[in-house]
Amino acid sequence: VAALRSGLPRPAGALGPGWHVLRATDAAGVARPYHLYVPESAAKSSEPVALLVDLHGGVSRPEFIDDEQFARFRGMWQATADREGFVVACPLGRADCTWWTGTGVGHVRAVVRDVKRLAWIDDDRIVATGFSDGGSGCWYFAMAAQDPWAGLVPMNGHPLVATGASGRELYLRNAVALPLFVCMTQDDGLYPAQTVLPHVQALFQAGASAHLVSYPTGGHTPSYFDDQEAALGRWIAAVRRDAEPAHVAWTSAHE
Repeated sequence: VAALRSGLPRPAGALGPGWHVLRATDAAGVARPYHLYVPESAAKSSEPVALLVDLHGGVSRPEFIDDEQFARFRGMWQATADREGFVVACPLGRADCTWWTGTGVGHVRAVVRDVKRLAWIDDDRIVATGFSDGGSGCWYFAMAAQDPWAGLVPMNGHPLVATGASGRELYLRNAVALPLFVCMTQDDGLYPAQTVLPHVQALFQAGASAHLVSYPTGGHTPSYFDDQEAALGRWIAAVRRDAEPAHVAWTSAHE
């Protein structure tokens, strides 16, 4: 217990600043790609820093996104990470590794584990975010796979996608246990806010700690990002996991 409370030591072979293209091996022994950004301040930090795991959309594609193609849009959070000093990891998924399956969750957890070997990460400051399928993946984590998250930032995702695509019976009340920063657009042609808001309202009524951003326009894009970037960055840098909760309530239809 004392060792767990003391946190992780600084990795001996810590990575230098900048973007890195790496592979993480999951519990089944399968290696899959991910991209990692280490701000200069994080590389030089005298204490562990936060980690943001950013899940991409369109996760049901037949193959992993080509590294060169992915490099063109992986930098959405780079300026925020530079300012707030957190590391960003971007797992790559595909049809056999979606965010709402055991394989996908295993890959994401393998990425987190791998990053801890390469950068000095605070165990209690690990946040997941994602847009579209990535946002729906965050909803899945909230309802079915909360370890190791301190908080979640679903962007233009939908809880019912997580339920339908996973084929599992999930319970929204589980999401009350994690802080959430939920972002959506009201004219989203795939997941309009009017279909997502009832779920968020139910979470508020159940006592969830949640921020809500709902923009009237923008379609299926993170049109709110520039306006909300500073607030999102502060929230990601500040939120912390309660590693020793006095009470845990969990509902599941699966072993």
